[in-house]
Amino acid sequence: MNQALDFLTCHDFSRRPLKTIPWLVDNLIPGDGFTIAVALPKTGKSILFLQLGDAMARGEGTVLGCRVLCDPIGVLYVQADCPEATFQQ
Repeated sequence: MNQALDFLTCHDFSRRPLKTIPWLVDNLIPGDGFTIAVALPKTGKSILFLQLGDAMARGEGTVLGCRVLCDPIGVLYVQADCPEATFQQ
């Protein structure tokens, strides 16, 4: 597999037109890509993402003052760092 790489200078890159970002939640969750939250323990990450998931699954509402822009979508919530008993609370 021999593919040529195209390199851009910073100047050339800065002159490229900006692409429009499709948002699921206005200026908070982009419609393409991957979203992850990192913060100290017990700062509200789990509650925030449960609220985001609920609002996006319904396709309506606001989270942190940001309006949900998507139609109802499927949401997968994975919390791998929490014991089951704690998550059930």
